[in-house]
Amino acid sequence: MAETWDMSFLVDQSTQIMEARGNLARHFGMLQQVLIGKHLVNFINDEDRLPMMRMMGRLSQRSWTDIVTVTFRTPMTGERKLALQARPGSGPMAWWLLLSESGVDALPSIAAISSGDALATEDEFAMVAAAAAAGAGQPLDLSVFRTEVLTAVLATGMGTSATAHVDLDQRIGETLLDSAAGGVVARPQPGHYAVMHEKEVRAEQLAVQITATAEEAGVSAEQLGLSHKTMPLPKDADAEAMRDLMRDMRHSLSGRGTLPPRKSSFMDTLKGLVGRG
Repeated sequence: MAETWDMSFLVDQSTQIMEARGNLARHFGMLQQVLIGKHLVNFINDEDRLPMMRMMGRLSQRSWTDIVTVTFRTPMTGERKLALQARPGSGPMAWWLLLSESGVDALPSIAAISSGDALATEDEFAMVAAAAAAGAGQPLDLSVFRTEVLTAVLATGMGTSATAHVDLDQRIGETLLDSAAGGVVARPQPGHYAVMHEKEVRAEQLAVQITATAEEAGVSAEQLGLSHKTMPLPKDADAEAMRDLMRDMRHSLSGRGTLPPRKSSFMDTLKGLVGRG
């Protein structure tokens, strides 16, 4: 492993940059001060963004010590594989992320280490969405889709073919990933999906694609029972606000009048850690 690092970033749980050091001009073509406040995850390629956020989650739980590679994308040097190591920062919710161009051949990829579902949890998606909205050069929309058949079947574990329904769930996720801005799609609960997308990509188009995917899997449009809701993605919303927006949209699609009390989430747990030694 490299003894020196090309760049280092002090970040919070959402990868918002608080301090930056190293050869920044070569990679970004901008001064340190310009990078402060931006989200490092926005400089990671789409395939590594969800593994990156899962790494951040494990860091908060003190369960990540691996050195891995990520595909980094910057304005000056383009897309390249870099070695990544995380070290404790100045507080319980801050970490130094160290990046190097050397030693990458002997390291596993972050995707291989941060294994898990291809679809994000509600909290993972909320953090990526907040970062993407803050760094986007154009307005984005947030769309939530609800499938009646999967909402019922996956929630109860019942149905004529559990394998077929799991297959349909995976196919819908893959269909939405193809159009996702930021490369991340959430499954916040069974049968529900959330995706960020450019305004030119209409939710109605995505609904047509989902319906076609279901029909290929032997599920008719009537059986699928697809509904959707779209809202502009707030540019200045934090992860918690993004999560609440997504929950409100899902609740609206379910046809219920009032929002139930919010359950304690991963991000709530993280807040409880602040100030502890």
